[in-house]
Amino acid sequence: MVQEWHEGRAPDAEGLHGNPSIWTIEDWAKVLVPCVEEDGDYTFDSDSVKECSGGPNTDPSDLTGDLHGDMTAEQKRFPLMTKIVDDKEALEGTEVANEEDDIAIALPSAEADKSEYVIEEHPKKRRKLQRVTTLELIDQRAELRVRSGPRWRWKKQEQKTNGLWQRAFDLRSGGLRRCPWMTRWRKEKNKEVIQRYLHRKMAKYAEPAIAGSYVELVSNRMRAKVIASVEVDISIAQKVTVELRNKVKVFRKGFGRKLKRAKKLTATLAKRDQLHAVELALKAKELEDCEAAMSLELERRKRLDADCSELWSQLSTVDEQLITARANLLETEATVQQLEVQTDDAFCMKVDQCLRGYVECEIHTLK
Repeated sequence: MVQEWHEGRAPDAEGLHGNPSIWTIEDWAKVLVPCVEEDGDYTFDSDSVKECSGGPNTDPSDLTGDLHGDMTAEQKRFPLMTKIVDDKEALEGTEVANEEDDIAIALPSAEADKSEYVIEEHPKKRRKLQRVTTLELIDQRAELRVRSGPRWRWKKQEQKTNGLWQRAFDLRSGGLRRCPWMTRWRKEKNKEVIQRYLHRKMAKYAEPAIAGSYVELVSNRMRAKVIASVEVDISIAQKVTVELRNKVKVFRKGFGRKLKRAKKLTATLAKRDQLHAVELALKAKELEDCEAAMSLELERRKRLDADCSELWSQLSTVDEQLITARANLLETEATVQQLEVQTDDAFCMKVDQCLRGYVECEIHTLK
């Protein structure tokens, strides 16, 4: 696991590269807390225990690089994860070890709201989820108990460690972070605590029997966690199924409403189509009537054109006849004038003759 932090493959690996001997308690907590089991022990496999058989003189900086470098296939396949419980169920935290040579981090339990924590069904994200949850619980309040040797010694050491842990958490306010001697003292103290812890663990699990029993215990815990993860996955699948069914019901209701609206629209469109069909028939009939009237008007126009042409031809003949009549009238007038002249002369002559004869008759009568 430390190798993953060195290579940058683990999340939040910034600032943790280099020599682990200069890491602070917070840095070691980020690395080691995700591997803490319920009894306060760390999850070492058999290969790492065999490699830790160098004794108490082994360099912890060389040891930390191989804590989880050779995990078994089952542990790689099923990484550690946090079990998300229901409404009134509490999260499982790490417990304080009962043995004197163990160092554990006691975490307060907290209720988990399943609406706030959602587990993605991806094995690689479970360790990250456990790490984040554990660090949040550590940030609330945590105790570091170091018990070694007689009672008065580990009590005194516990008081010092608790004060160191409180001061390390108080550094977040920014008051003592700028002090160089405090930083050096904190690094040296952290290094001593981690070295003592690693030496005790290495000595404890150096024997093959203890290592085998511990590996069996870890495998049993891994199986239990796998079963718990399967149960959690089943519960999540059931919840997802219920949510999907509810969504399907909502979608069905919405689809039913839209279908009813579509049916109403189709009914109104059918009525409008019928009305439009009736109007179209009336318009077609009117168009036929208009076409018939136009054809009659065209025929009448043709007849009128023919009549007009005939009248124009008759008018031309009448004009010709009028011209001839005018010529005949002129001739007649000329002859009438001639006849008038002739008749006037003849009448005058006859009148003269009549007067002469009357005068002569009167003369004879007088005589």
